[in-house]
Amino acid sequence: MPITDISMWGSTAAHEIKDFTGINLFKNLVRFYCISDELTSLEISDLPSLLQFDCYNDTLTSLTVSNCQKLDNTIFRNLYWNKDVSGFSLKWDK
Repeated sequence: MPITDISMWGSTAAHEIKDFTGINLFKNLVRFYCISDELTSLEISDLPSLLQFDCYNDTLTSLTVSNCQKLDNTIFRNLYWNKDVSGFSLKWDK
């Protein structure tokens, strides 16, 4: 059975996860939630089925999204930012 949803909601186990290397191997992924984790960078690529991506309350300074043609709903908030986002890197190639 293919995995279509991954949710990390700041549980005790999630605090041990510092990156999602290999997330692109889940080709059937439709929804991906990473909320209140300790991520500093994230790359989401080559996920042809991904429709929804929610990422907030992380310590992200870099986000790359590429080749996710169906991605339609994205929530991205980072409470750890000051108003200065000059050091933040965003690459988005849907």
